[in-house]
This record gives sequence, C-alpha cells and structure tokens, in this order.
Amino acid sequence: MIVVLRFDRLGRDVADMATTYKLLNFYGCTILAGDDISSVSTPVGEFMRSILWCQNQYQARVTASRVMQSEIHNVQIGDSAGGQPPYGLKVVNKQFEINEDEAPAIRIMFSMAARGKSYKQIIGKLNSLGYKTRKGREFSYSTLNSLLRNDKYYGTYVYNREDGKRRAKRVLNEKFDEVRNEKAIPPIIKKAMFDKVQAILNNRKTCRPRQNENSDYILTGHITCKSCGGSMSGQSNVGGRNKTRRRNYVCLNHSSKREGVCKTKNINADYLETAIKLMLTQKINEYLLSAEAESVFSIMKLSKTEEAKALNKRIKRTRSKY
Repeated sequence: MIVVLRFDRLGRDVADMATTYKLLNFYGCTILAGDDISSVSTPVGEFMRSILWCQNQYQARVTASRVMQSEIHNVQIGDSAGGQPPYGLKVVNKQFEINEDEAPAIRIMFSMAARGKSYKQIIGKLNSLGYKTRKGREFSYSTLNSLLRNDKYYGTYVYNREDGKRRAKRVLNEKFDEVRNEKAIPPIIKKAMFDKVQAILNNRKTCRPRQNENSDYILTGHITCKSCGGSMSGQSNVGGRNKTRRRNYVCLNHSSKREGVCKTKNINADYLETAIKLMLTQKINEYLLSAEAESVFSIMKLSKTEEAKALNKRIKRTRSKY
C-alpha cells in the first residue's frame, strides 16, 4: 500500500496518474490518498478520482503560468526573475549590480579570449591572480565556457530563450515568447567584445571534431582484416604512464562476443594512416605526370584564365564607378 496526503503529492498530470494507478493496481498495490472519498471499484468512484486528477493538473498548470507571467513582468521592468546571479553580478533589492570583487575576473576572461587565448591559459591567469569560484574552487573548462557565453555580461537580460537554451518545464505546457531587456543589467564588458569572443568560440567548435566522431578514423569501413576478412573500425583507449589517448584499428571479429575467431592484434592508427597517405601520394603523383592528367590541367588552366580576365574587367568597372 502507498499512502499519500493528497493525490497531488503523487502526481499532477492526468495521463501519468492514470498510468501509475493502473500499473500499481496490476501488481496488487493499493493507493490510499487523504482526499480520495470515492469507492475503488465503482464507476462513480473512478469518475470522482478522474475529477480530482484533472483539478490537480489544472491548479498546477495555472500556478506555473502565473509564476511565469510574474517572472516575465519582472524581467520587463528590469528586476531579477529569481535564481542565483552569475559570477561578477549581484542582486540588491531585485536589481542587478556589478560585484566589484568578481567583475575583474570576468574582464580578464573576455579580454584573453578575445585575443585567442586557450581555456588553459585563461584559467592559469585567473589562478595566478587568486580568483576562485564562489565555492572556493578553481575555474573549470565547463564553467569558463558557460561564463563566456552569458549575455548578461554585456548588459542584456534574456529570459525564456528561443535558441535551444530554454529552461525545461515539467508542468507548464503554455508557450511564452522570449523576453529581452537591454537596460536591466549594468554591462561589465562591451557588446563588441562579447560578439568577438562568440565568433572565436564558434569557430573552435566547428573546426575541432569530437574524439568519438567517425571522422577521427578515416579508414573505418574501408579496410578489412587479412586473417579473417572482417571489417576493421577505429577505437581509442587511454593507457601508458602519461595516460595518453591511443588510436587503433581493430578487427570486429577479434572479441569475446564473436567467440574470438580472429587473432589479429590492434593496429596503430597513426602508422596505418601514414602508410596509406604515402601510398596515395605516390599514386596521385604518378597520375599527375601522365599525359591524361596534363591535358585535364591544361583545360582547367584555360578555364581559370578566362575567369580571371572576366574578374579583372569587373574590378576595373567597379573602381571606375567608385
């Protein structure tokens, strides 16, 4: 038996409550709620329970909607919508103010990031100057990234974001628009510096593949094991005294799941890829020296020459107009 003070202590969603109630009854468990005055087995009892569940769901969502409207109103008038202010800022009488003890660290972060410094260099600088998080710890990569992405530092308060960072809501289904207030927070840095840092971070994100992406193993699916003929794929592990990451190509049949039918050992990915690149380079050079390639490049050169002439004419016309 499960005993609760009221049904809303167990759940506030009609569908979830119906599923839970049916599942628990299937396993012989009884639910006893203080506000359940209905009979368990009669149709009237089921109807009364459904009304209670609908009422609980309605009250929960109405309350959540009113809280959301109140927080939106606070943001619109420049007050805090609640929660802990980010590092470098503080809230006094619901108004954001600069925390002069922490703000210099924010300026150092953005200044170094704008000059292309790495996270490791920025954290090292902050540690040398004695700056710590509010919990007294050293800044981590994830914390630093979160701070460098925060719009509040250039004076813009964004609430209920629409760019994928929207706060998860377990109760509220009603949709509210994003709210932006550009005068609610005193800026610690300039908007131009913030935009420059975002461009640098976004460029790093697009140019640096994750370790587990298939692009890290360019030969996966293109090579086969000489012993058993099975496909080979890339895998990585960490080992050695320095705990460095090792890249290998492994035969899929060389495992206990497939009864260990193949005895081929792992092949170092760097050695294998280097050998393949050297072989391809040799083949490409041989093709480039052939008569067929020479004719192809002659046609390409002629085409590019014509394009260059047309482009030069456009440049001259543009300069004369300017």
